[in-house]
Amino acid sequence: MILAPLKTISPSRFDALRGCALQVVLEKSFPQGVLPPTVYMLAGSLVHRIAERAFLEAPSNAEELALIWQNETVKFEAQLQQYEATALLVPLRYSIPNFAVRKALFLRTWKYRPVVKNWKSGEDSKGGAEQFLTDAKHVVAGKADLLLHTSAGWVIKDFKTGMMHDPVTGQAKPEYALQLKLYAALCEQKHGEWPVRLVLENAAGEELDVPFTAAECSILLLEAQQLLVAINQRIGAGEVEQLASPDTIRCSRCQARPLCPVYVNEVRQAFPETTTDVLGAVVSFTVHNGRLQLLLELGGTRRQLLANGPASTRLHAQIAKLTGQEILVCNVKGTANVLTFTATDTSSAMPILAYST
Repeated sequence: MILAPLKTISPSRFDALRGCALQVVLEKSFPQGVLPPTVYMLAGSLVHRIAERAFLEAPSNAEELALIWQNETVKFEAQLQQYEATALLVPLRYSIPNFAVRKALFLRTWKYRPVVKNWKSGEDSKGGAEQFLTDAKHVVAGKADLLLHTSAGWVIKDFKTGMMHDPVTGQAKPEYALQLKLYAALCEQKHGEWPVRLVLENAAGEELDVPFTAAECSILLLEAQQLLVAINQRIGAGEVEQLASPDTIRCSRCQARPLCPVYVNEVRQAFPETTTDVLGAVVSFTVHNGRLQLLLELGGTRRQLLANGPASTRLHAQIAKLTGQEILVCNVKGTANVLTFTATDTSSAMPILAYST
C-alpha cells in the first residue's frame, strides 16, 4: 500500500500531526483500515453533532431541542449502518452505555440561545456558522464553528461538548488553543483583520477565552505550512517510519495502530509482555455455542484467543475474511497463561499491510 500525501492541514488536526504525523497520514490514506470507533467515541461524536446543529438552529424550548437530538441520531445511525464494523452498534440507544442518561443530561444542561445575526451561513458574506477558512497557499484549511463580525471586530468561536480547560492550568486545553489560533491566522489571511476574541463555548453556554497575539498565530501558521511540506517529502521518499513518534500511551489509544509498521514491529518484539494487542498468522478458528476460539502463530509460538457473545460474532465475521493472513487483534485481555487471551467489547481483528514506495 502506498501512503497518500497530505493535501491540506486542518487546524483541528494540527496538534495530532505535531504528536505523530504517521497517525494522521495513515487515517487519511487508509480510512477503511483504522480500528472501528468505540461506543464512547461514537457517543462523543453524536453529542458534538447534535450540539453543532443546536447552535445553528437555536431551539427555543426542550421539545425543539429533543427533535434535533432525534433527527441527528437517525442520520448518524444511517451512516454507521453503511459499514460492517459499526452496523452492529445500531441502534445506539442499546449499544452506548447510559444512552438515556446522556440524552437527559444534555437536554437539561443546554443553554437556550436567541438567534444571533450571522450565525447561519449565507446571511452575511463576511461571517457565519461553519465558515471555511484557508491560507493564501491553500495549505492550512478548515471550517470554523462560528465566525462573527461584530462592531468591535471578528470573534471566532469553537463549540465543545466536553471539558474545555486543562484541569491543572485552568486554561484552555492546548490542542483547542492551537486550533483557534490557527483559525485566527486564517481569518487575517482571508479578511485582512485579526480577530478581537477567540472563544470556546460549551452546551451550558459557558465561555472560555483563549489569549493570543498576532505574532504567535503567524508563527503557528508558518509552522503548519512547513510541517505539511516536510511530511510530504517523507512520504515521497518512502520514509514511513520517520513519520512516527512512538509513545506508549499515545500508541495504545491510536485507532491507526494496526496500520503502523513501527507499532506492529514493537508488538512483534515485545511478546510475551504485551497483553492489549496480539499478533500472529491465522492458523485456525472455530465457533461453538457462540464461543470463538482463534489460534494464531508468530515465530513458531502459538497463542489462542477466546471470545463470547457479541465479541465472538464480530470477530468471527472479521477473521473469516483473513484466514492465512498475519493479523493484529486489538483490545484484548491477557490471562494467567501468557499464551491465552480473551476478547473485549472493542476487540477487532485487522490485517497487517505491506507498504510500497
